[in-house]
Amino acid sequence: MIATMAALVLGLLVASAKNFYDAQGNELTQMSANVILLDRVLAHYGPEAKEARDLIRAAVARTLDMLWHQSQMDPRAAGGEILYDKIQALSPASDAQRALKAQAQVWLSISERCAG
Repeated sequence: MIATMAALVLGLLVASAKNFYDAQGNELTQMSANVILLDRVLAHYGPEAKEARDLIRAAVARTLDMLWHQSQMDPRAAGGEILYDKIQALSPASDAQRALKAQAQVWLSISERCAG
């Protein structure tokens, strides 16, 4: 009876840990995809979006460093507000750039919601 109860508790513990690990992995995959899509939209926008793309790369590097070292990160250090301002400051010269700017704003808001 005791062995059966211990096996049941251990099985539930392992299942819980696996569910947590899977959820974390899925969240990281989704955030990565959103950041990649945002970067690609900005790449299609043109050279005017280079600063915003550089900010994305720096934010990803800081976030990976934080995850790898399991340290706390100052939310202001992520650069989300600066990136938002850079995207807002883009002045589209064509309809295509207007559409790309709108897409970038959508992907940025989706990425921020996933991260927050």
